[in-house]
Amino acid sequence: MVTFLKKPNLKVRLTALFVLIFGATTLTFALFMYYALNDSLLNEFDNSLYNYAIDVTRSLEAPPANEPAFTLFPLDEDKIFPFSTGKSLISIRHSSGEIIVQTEGLEQWPLPYKEAFLYIQQGHDSHYLTLHDTSHLSAAESASYRLITFPLDIGVPPDYYLQIAVPMTTFETQLERLKSIILYGFPLLILISVVAGFYVSSKAMTPINQLIDNMNHVQFGRLSDRVALPESHDEIRTLTETHNRMLDRIEDAFRSQERFIANASHQLLTPLTVLKGEIETHLNQNKEQDQFLQSLIEETDKLTKIVHHMLLLSRIESGLEHLHFQDIEVDTILFQVIADLQKKASTRNIKIDVKIHDLADRQALKGQEDLVYNLIYNILENAIKYSPQDKSVSVTLTWNQDATTLDIVDYGSGIDSENIPLIFDRFMKINSMVKTSGYGLGLSIAKKIADLHGFRIAVLEPAMQGAHFQVTMPYTADASH
Repeated sequence: MVTFLKKPNLKVRLTALFVLIFGATTLTFALFMYYALNDSLLNEFDNSLYNYAIDVTRSLEAPPANEPAFTLFPLDEDKIFPFSTGKSLISIRHSSGEIIVQTEGLEQWPLPYKEAFLYIQQGHDSHYLTLHDTSHLSAAESASYRLITFPLDIGVPPDYYLQIAVPMTTFETQLERLKSIILYGFPLLILISVVAGFYVSSKAMTPINQLIDNMNHVQFGRLSDRVALPESHDEIRTLTETHNRMLDRIEDAFRSQERFIANASHQLLTPLTVLKGEIETHLNQNKEQDQFLQSLIEETDKLTKIVHHMLLLSRIESGLEHLHFQDIEVDTILFQVIADLQKKASTRNIKIDVKIHDLADRQALKGQEDLVYNLIYNILENAIKYSPQDKSVSVTLTWNQDATTLDIVDYGSGIDSENIPLIFDRFMKINSMVKTSGYGLGLSIAKKIADLHGFRIAVLEPAMQGAHFQVTMPYTADASH
């Protein structure tokens, strides 16, 4: 049970615990009431039987003084047999056990007497015993009979005893009724307790669920949001206050990081810009050093690009890149990327083949245009970078029913299957690409941008040698903005 209660959610565990406690308490109370009622009914039954035994005793006629002992108590049958629970069976015995007289039907069902006689001889006024074996009694009126043994004289010990056995029909009927109530009522109570427990636990969990929903709505771009404090002054309010204080500390940390990134952007990019300007000025004044200075300019551009990429990654991962999603046209962005990369492709005599398929009506695609541009740019630049000279790069844009799909295929050395999970890690360059310029940031940035938009980037097995990147942009993408 303990292991079971650890697996389900808190609502189910609270309901199960409530049902367990309620069921155990109800069952204990029902059993207590059953046995208490059993004792009470049996005591009341014995009192009635005792009074009946006194009435029977009074109805007996005293014998003449000269009559033998076995004819001492003649029976008045009109007063002895009637009993509210059925026909009574009566026997008069001598202290020796000899039967003086008995009613019809007791010949095959002798009533026990030794223990009762001994009990009365010890000073008690009567003895009671429940007889459950009625198989030898013809025309038994009940499954059990109650037997009372009562002294008929005041001798010590008494010489004669009266024994009366009566059917316990009324007693058994009342107990059976109580058993039926417990048998059929207990499952109903358990069912009611399950419903009530689930309702109570649901009401108890409502403030916690509201707190969870409010926490889920607090995102990196909205760290100033706080969870409203509940009106109740309980543990939920304390938890909410603790959560808000935690958000205060997180917001302070992110604001500090934002200031650091902004300062780093200025501190890193400004010297690079100044350095590039001075090199260009010097290059204009000293034409004979153009190859050396041109190399310095290229390296400065690379360093500037790395800084831009690292800052963009940091802002995206820290939530400081404020997103403004709107309807975008992927084909327009794609052609802009191709135009910007055309010069780089031309220097290596690489042709970019573009195909557009309209398999369904175009639908609006939500995104931030500059980030989607950056995503496509990095993947296409990567394809151009790793394609051999005089080859081509295939770009296919497809409008499907549920998503827009962009496929970029190059015909380079390809990517080993064991390296595919690693290519989106920052600064990761696999063995087949170490001779190619680059710093392993482009695909990492593309993956981060795709995750922000709810897009999917997959590396597929190309039909020929090379690499095949597929970007799926669902129209109902869950963008995390």
